[in-house]
Amino acid sequence: MRSRFAVASRQTFKDLEQAGVLKSFRSYSDQLLVALDVTEYFSSKKIHYENCSHRILQNGATNYFHSVLTPVIVQSGNAHVISLEPEYIVPQDGQEKQDCEIQAGKRWLEKNGEYYAKRGATILADDLYSRQPFCQAVKDKYLHFILL
Repeated sequence: MRSRFAVASRQTFKDLEQAGVLKSFRSYSDQLLVALDVTEYFSSKKIHYENCSHRILQNGATNYFHSVLTPVIVQSGNAHVISLEPEYIVPQDGQEKQDCEIQAGKRWLEKNGEYYAKRGATILADDLYSRQPFCQAVKDKYLHFILL
């Protein structure tokens, strides 16, 4: 089931596509460049609940936080971006190791890759993503990629 925010993001994309706004964001080979990056949107040493990610700081304190993969359509020289459906990073059920940026990227591709491939998208990301399993996941959705 898709979150309300994901549904609203997809509808906004469709509205921009229908209005012709996306034409001005097309780059080389008529591609839409989709940049993937993660940001933290909550952090606290006191407030937390069972779905928070956490890390132990050097002073021994626990920092609780939430992160999200925030894909956006970008274009060189354009100060504006178009936000796409986010993918939240959450602790993995039943495991000590917490979910990571790559797994969130793979989940985002699984949910959205085919849709954006049909619209001529190229995935942009940093070198963290430049590993065979992620590259294969991108290729499996018939997307192009540039990983720096």
